[in-house]
Amino acid sequence: MIHTEEQRQFYLASAGVRMWYAKKPLPGAAPSPEFSFSRVPDPEITVAADSERLNESVPFPDPAPKTSKGTPARSVDLQALMTPTVEEPESTPENEPDQLQETSEPAKTAALPAEEQGALVGGSVTANLGFWSAGPYLLVSQWSTEASDKLQDTLATNILQALGQTEINDRQNLQWPVFRSPRIPGNSAKDFQSVLNRLVSSHTGKSIILLGVLGDESEERRSDLLRALLSETALDFEHSLAALSANPAHKRGLWNALKARFSG
Repeated sequence: MIHTEEQRQFYLASAGVRMWYAKKPLPGAAPSPEFSFSRVPDPEITVAADSERLNESVPFPDPAPKTSKGTPARSVDLQALMTPTVEEPESTPENEPDQLQETSEPAKTAALPAEEQGALVGGSVTANLGFWSAGPYLLVSQWSTEASDKLQDTLATNILQALGQTEINDRQNLQWPVFRSPRIPGNSAKDFQSVLNRLVSSHTGKSIILLGVLGDESEERRSDLLRALLSETALDFEHSLAALSANPAHKRGLWNALKARFSG
């Protein structure tokens, strides 16, 4: 914001404006001569009036001194003139930034013990399981978010009906992890086992059928995570309900496995 005539003249001179006419009164400025725009002015009169205004204008500031290289030195900055300046404190050993603070957080992460890093990365579990119970059976399948819920529910119902069950309870789901960060308490592999154990404990004595449950895990780790399920597992099939719906050969393989396990 321009407040004085000196600032205005300096701003116009810096912008290269040598002649201007104010449309409305400006604070601190001399009144402009009145012009009538009712008719087209005579070119000769206009030139003469402009010449008089140039002669009566406020003198421009002296040109800036030249440096040793022959280029004009900017003695005054326009932005500095418009805004107050703040002196920067001198750099001293006490106020210099500590270089160690910038790298302290990565250093802490890298300095974690191997056991703790394994608990944060390798100890996490990703699972999405669906549970259907009917009579003496508990069907557990890897749940897919890409296949429709109705399709997977229908396939689970057909499998249990093929085993002679007519009353099938509503599906239950277990999605893990509960929180995205493995650092949050209650989100570890042991917590997953604890939740799974409590869920399976209500179906004690039932024959458990697994369909593609945690098939991406290694055999040793999968056996450890599914200890509560595998102790009562009657059939462990490698393909989930979503995989069965996409491949008829998988359906035939499951049907043959069910007949071999539960027939007679």
